[in-house]
Amino acid sequence: AVRFMGDRGYVVTFRRTDPLYILDLSNPTDPLQAGEIKASGYSDYLFPMANGLLLGVGKEADANGMVQGVKVSLFDVKSSSQSRVIDSLTFGGPGSYSALDFSSHGISMIRVGNTQRIALPLLLSEVGSQNFQPFAHYLQKLEVNEEAGTLRMLDNVSPSAGSNNYGLYHERALHIGEQVYYYSNGGFNYANW
Repeated sequence: AVRFMGDRGYVVTFRRTDPLYILDLSNPTDPLQAGEIKASGYSDYLFPMANGLLLGVGKEADANGMVQGVKVSLFDVKSSSQSRVIDSLTFGGPGSYSALDFSSHGISMIRVGNTQRIALPLLLSEVGSQNFQPFAHYLQKLEVNEEAGTLRMLDNVSPSAGSNNYGLYHERALHIGEQVYYYSNGGFNYANW
């Protein structure tokens, strides 16, 4: 993942850990590495938030670099030299996916006051399973309090009745007022936030 914000750049690579490099681009002819955060796994997508926060969505990995479940991380990048992981959540085991793995439109975010409401469709395999068969399929609700710098998991929303397609290619979420709508396999379901 790569994200540019103002005179900074954020770049993620993946070996066995996820170095999130913070680049100082204030002099475009002489970019400098201003900071680095090491965390397990990696982020495919980076989403800027208020108060120097950055949300990453990707995959967790074990000590050998083997990819595990879907990982959502909240980074504090206010100070390049003192950047850190605030919190992270992992969903499922190896073979798990989010809708972001198939489309950049696979996540829905909306700010309400100081809170970012996040809706992310997930297809999860069981932790510790070797057959990588899906066992859970739902829309996960998350919140980031941008003032307090916290990441919180809320309840999830099931796919519409009769949905049995385990593909996330066309799954989407939409926030309208205090509801979140979940489009899955040609049908809609919704829940109060």
